[in-house]
Amino acid sequence: MKFLKKNKKKALKKNTPKKISTFKRYYLKFQKWQEGEKEKKEMKKRDINYSVKPKGYFARKIGVIFFWSLFLFMFLVVIVTLFSGGDDSNADELLQVENNQATSPEAIQFAENFLKDYFTWTATNDGKDQRKELMIKYVAEGIRNHSGLSIPNMDWNSTFKNAELKRITEKGTNLAYLTFLVEYEYVEVKEDKKKDKPEKKKIQKYIDVPIAFDGHSYGVYELPKFSYVYEDETTVKEVKYDRMNQAESEATNSIQEFLPTFFKTYAEDEKDKLNFMITDDNVTDGLNGTMRFDKVENSKIYKGQADNQFIVFAEVKLIDPETETKFNVTHQLELVKQEDRFLVSGMNNYDNKGVISSIEDDSNDSSEEVIDGDTENGEDDSTPEQENEN
Repeated sequence: MKFLKKNKKKALKKNTPKKISTFKRYYLKFQKWQEGEKEKKEMKKRDINYSVKPKGYFARKIGVIFFWSLFLFMFLVVIVTLFSGGDDSNADELLQVENNQATSPEAIQFAENFLKDYFTWTATNDGKDQRKELMIKYVAEGIRNHSGLSIPNMDWNSTFKNAELKRITEKGTNLAYLTFLVEYEYVEVKEDKKKDKPEKKKIQKYIDVPIAFDGHSYGVYELPKFSYVYEDETTVKEVKYDRMNQAESEATNSIQEFLPTFFKTYAEDEKDKLNFMITDDNVTDGLNGTMRFDKVENSKIYKGQADNQFIVFAEVKLIDPETETKFNVTHQLELVKQEDRFLVSGMNNYDNKGVISSIEDDSNDSSEEVIDGDTENGEDDSTPEQENEN
């Protein structure tokens, strides 16, 4: 019995939990908290690793999106092309309507050729037959037998001299009147050529040529008509240049010495010699000896954009070597100073200018002064062309 009681006490002692000290309790709590923090860090790390994509991930994604977008676009293009072919052909027809072929350069040339044959004839029976055959090339089938196409006067032979286009009037789809100033010469028909010289008359008339285009060829669809064009004088008043400052006197004197040398080479010498005086082969080809230099009548010299750049306006007198006729011409040069010598970097290339019309209001004209009148600051009060007139 004592032995049983002793064992029972041992068993109870064994099963009874031991009392944990305060330090150990806090230590266990700290350990548990540390494990929790560690677990949180691992979870964060997993989240970060999940959000960070491998190298090239986005490029592959963009490539996939681009491929499918392009595929869908091409698919839509094919579908639209298959089901809207008629619309495209209609659009082409509309474009053709907008472009009037009766006013094209080919139509103008056709009309000139027609006038050349129309105003050239010999007043004979053979001449009548030849004229009829010629008109078939030009005139619409419906008017080929019209009497208005026969020789109009058997007392005169006619020779075409020249035709100058003056006006174009559209008359509909691929229809137009082309108005020319035609010059031709009448020579009187004389039975006895020994007695008197035949009379000659030079004539100028404005003629409307009705031109049509059927998609294959051009044709005169109505008889030619006499017309008139009032050729008034031009309304262009002048061309004004942008504000420019005059060059210093030292540079001006050096450039004035350079100009005769350049223009003599420009007029009389070959290109290879001229190339030594220009910065680039494309600046100018010169006149290659077709004219002879006489003198520089006058010049105006302005500052360029850079310190070593200058703009020159010069009036030059040239001589035609075949007839010794003298001509005054004006040129604009762009000069650049390199290593104490001048080279021409541009010719007739100055773009800062504007057209003044004589029909504009005087108030608008005066409000847009192009050349400043403040001569004290080295700015000129006249255009280069006005100086040339003076």
